[in-house]
Amino acid sequence: MMSERETPRRRVGLVVLNWNGGEVLPACLASLDAAVTHSRHAVTRLLVDNASTDGSADAALRTHPQWELLRLDSNRRFAGGMNAGLQLLLARDLDHVCVLNNDTEADPDLLDPLVDALEQYPRAGGVCPRIHYADPLPNSSPDDPFSGSILFLELLLNGRDVVLDGVGNGSALML
Repeated sequence: MMSERETPRRRVGLVVLNWNGGEVLPACLASLDAAVTHSRHAVTRLLVDNASTDGSADAALRTHPQWELLRLDSNRRFAGGMNAGLQLLLARDLDHVCVLNNDTEADPDLLDPLVDALEQYPRAGGVCPRIHYADPLPNSSPDDPFSGSILFLELLLNGRDVVLDGVGNGSALML
């Protein structure tokens, strides 16, 4: 039985952008596979490879065959790579799309609260989970507000308006 805050089953797309992510991509996909397993929603998984030269996309798909691969012939950078993936998934009549960097490791309960927030606040254009860095950023100082191991970007809901508050550079966003 669904709680008051839970939404009906939705169609959600995951887009992970990769470029030479051999060291980080396996953990990213494993964590997202766990999130898919824990989600009540129907999830489509897409890995967009930005012309990697390290074989990371092929290696990842050998251990994560449930991921579809969109292989780009050149490195289109972040916006171009994500746009290619979004264009492919949005043509599939999904309810929501979650975009992630290849260095993201997701909590198993990532997806449902994000979908619930979007459904509860239909005027919101997007939501972002709280982001925690596993380790301090390299070459950072304690006085640098972007250096901490617990930087976050948190979505605050203020009536009907969406206000983003906090610091950090997001690694996941659901639209």
